[in-house]
Amino acid sequence: MESRKLQLSVGVCAVLVGFSLAFAQDKEPAGRPTPPAAGPLTLRIPQLEVTPTELDYGQVWHGENPIGEVVLKNTGTAPLEIIKITARCGCVQANKPKSLLAPGEFDVLKIQYKSRNRVGQIRRGVTIQTNDPKQPLTRVKLTGEVKEIVEGEPGHSIAFGYVTIDERVTKSVDLTVVYDEKLFLKLKGPDEKVAPSARDAYELKLEEIEPGVKYRLTATTRPPLKPGVPTIDAILETDLERVPEVAVGVRAIVKPRVSLSTSRYYVSPRLNRATQRILRLYYLTAQPVEITRIESDYAGVAGELRPPRVNPKTGESSAQADEKNSPASRPALSTPTAGRFSFHEITVQLPPGKDIPKGGAKLFVYTDDPDPRYSKLVVVITNEQSQRYSRRPVQRRPSATDRAAEPAQEPSAEPPADVEKPDKPDQEPQQRKPDKPTDP
Repeated sequence: MESRKLQLSVGVCAVLVGFSLAFAQDKEPAGRPTPPAAGPLTLRIPQLEVTPTELDYGQVWHGENPIGEVVLKNTGTAPLEIIKITARCGCVQANKPKSLLAPGEFDVLKIQYKSRNRVGQIRRGVTIQTNDPKQPLTRVKLTGEVKEIVEGEPGHSIAFGYVTIDERVTKSVDLTVVYDEKLFLKLKGPDEKVAPSARDAYELKLEEIEPGVKYRLTATTRPPLKPGVPTIDAILETDLERVPEVAVGVRAIVKPRVSLSTSRYYVSPRLNRATQRILRLYYLTAQPVEITRIESDYAGVAGELRPPRVNPKTGESSAQADEKNSPASRPALSTPTAGRFSFHEITVQLPPGKDIPKGGAKLFVYTDDPDPRYSKLVVVITNEQSQRYSRRPVQRRPSATDRAAEPAQEPSAEPPADVEKPDKPDQEPQQRKPDKPTDP
């Protein structure tokens, strides 16, 4: 009996000792800090707030340059970087705000709309690029309406259409003031920002028909003119502080009385087969010109006059159809010079690029025009790119590592429209369409 009691006592003691050891292990050692309870992570990010997102200029007079303000505020928790402010139209100009805004900081963006040569509804915008991860690009809409301060008859500008380099042509436009009160105009002259050749192409004159109400602006071409499209703004000063100047556009398409659609053919040296091109000789319809002969200084180059093509349905020749669809015959250039030019077509045989001699070959087109400037016209055929229009090799798109190491080079601009682009080296051109000059 006593032995059983002893065993029971020993068992109770063992249980108590076990509980004591377990409690001692669970208890934290003295001096060790208690780790804080885990909570949600807070990210520090910038955030752009734009007020307002649409800028309405209301009604403005033609010639006014209204300015609106937009507030840029960083409502985030990290610095906001304003990377770029862009507008697709040159009529919109914005000042440069702070490049970095601290959390809670703001700046004012001033946006100016230039209404010169722009009438009607304003539908433009400004794009703000930032490091806001949620909205890196933010657009501000620009709205409003530009009203004419003077109305023109037959239009607000003077458009001559096609004019030859030796012609002296006069056109005018009647200007009627539609402002709330009389407006007194005075001719200042052509815009000084344009090229001298364009400024010197016209003589301007302003007549007062009814003081403060009606005026007549006259423009006359001043030969000899330089081929191209001389475009100027005739600046009229006003007595109105709100609109100090009024601009009236003057434009003409100037070309020689006789000309070729191109003066240069480029053939790639990697092209290993002969090709054909269509060359056009344009002439003034009122002074017809005939091609007497076509010669070349290289045996691999030849030219042959093509017979006129006639549409069996309409009975029109290709020259008549082309002139009917030319820019000069469109209402935008409503002018008596519309459809003034006709043309002859020549099939030009070109050799493989590798066979063209060094220095190029020449094709001579002779006409019966008595003017020595137009009796002999020349086309140069070459396999060497002009240094002015040579293309740089297009590089692959750089990776992030490449951009960090060295910025990629930008490819050069495309050649102008009046210079023929080189053929692709890996393709052989098919029958080409007629080479047209820039103007027609």
